[in-house]
Amino acid sequence: MAQISARFGRVSAIILGGFSFWLPVVLLEFAMTREPNLVVVTVLPVVVQLGVYHLLASRREWRIRSLALYMCIGLYVVGPLFIMIGATALHGGFSKPLSFLDVGHLVLFSVFPPLTLMMVTSDVTGIGFILSTVILLYLYFRIDRKASFKSSPSKSQTIQISSPHS
Repeated sequence: MAQISARFGRVSAIILGGFSFWLPVVLLEFAMTREPNLVVVTVLPVVVQLGVYHLLASRREWRIRSLALYMCIGLYVVGPLFIMIGATALHGGFSKPLSFLDVGHLVLFSVFPPLTLMMVTSDVTGIGFILSTVILLYLYFRIDRKASFKSSPSKSQTIQISSPHS
């Protein structure tokens, strides 16, 4: 049962990591009639994603190994879909008929992360995307990774019992 809940937690962290960054961007793009402000589109998704990370990391039931890493994976996996949805607001993306090849590209971009980087450079979210990636990787290496291994004792923490006659 614990493995199912851990797997559910990882998948949920991937989904929440992607949605927490991309959903504010898409909502901004649909709310505005022109290109959104670069500062707002850069700062808002990063702040929302860090807020979601803090909320999840502070809750006992969400203490999964590598939370920041799974959220970063979600940033890359759902990114192409949300970029296409956001482009629809500006008469691109899904506002035009899609061919089988377009859907194939969308799936390929979702599976192969460097292609997500290529897509995000044509969008106004590039700086925030890279900033969020760097922050989440920093959180993973500085906080999540160290917290993950606290439960298992290291060799220096094991107690050596020796006899008094040695």
